[in-house]
Amino acid sequence: MNEKRILLAEDDLISAKLLQESLTSLGYQVTLAEDGRMAKDIFSDTPFPIVVTDYDMPEMNGSELIDFLKEEDDEPIIIVLTNHSETSLIIDIMKKGIYDYIVKPIDTEELSLKLNRALEIYNMRRLEKVTKREREMRLEGHLDWIKWKERIGGSGKFKNVNQTLFESLKTSFNQGTGFGALVSLIKIVSD
Repeated sequence: MNEKRILLAEDDLISAKLLQESLTSLGYQVTLAEDGRMAKDIFSDTPFPIVVTDYDMPEMNGSELIDFLKEEDDEPIIIVLTNHSETSLIIDIMKKGIYDYIVKPIDTEELSLKLNRALEIYNMRRLEKVTKREREMRLEGHLDWIKWKERIGGSGKFKNVNQTLFESLKTSFNQGTGFGALVSLIKIVSD
């Protein structure tokens, strides 16, 4: 998956095309949406790591699009483009949990820096999710091991199995030395 993908929601097609060309020259793959509703439909079909959205758009404005994106499982990094520089509006936008905003006219260099940082944050979030899932899988495996050990330990013919052997196998599985532990486990089962 090309992680330098950006969904750009901008109703001013001239500005959108200029921004798309500029970002494409920086190595980004930019998909355009003419309004928030189109951006919502595109994102629903194919999630993007980064969404850059104009705040004022017809059909579905930037605020509504942000609300939709914040509910997604694969939440993107959101950058808002706006013509407004009023502090109260900027605070309201930031309270929605977006990554950053840019007041138009857009400085391409500033946007490029923000996009690079946004990609780093997106990748860190993704790595954190993978790490969390791996941890959950290890815990589930550990619980399965304990349940299996209790079932086997409770039956008459396996009561004499050396408890330290079970503990060393458990340690081996948890530390990732699977093949040697697997051979020992096969030997135990065959005995």
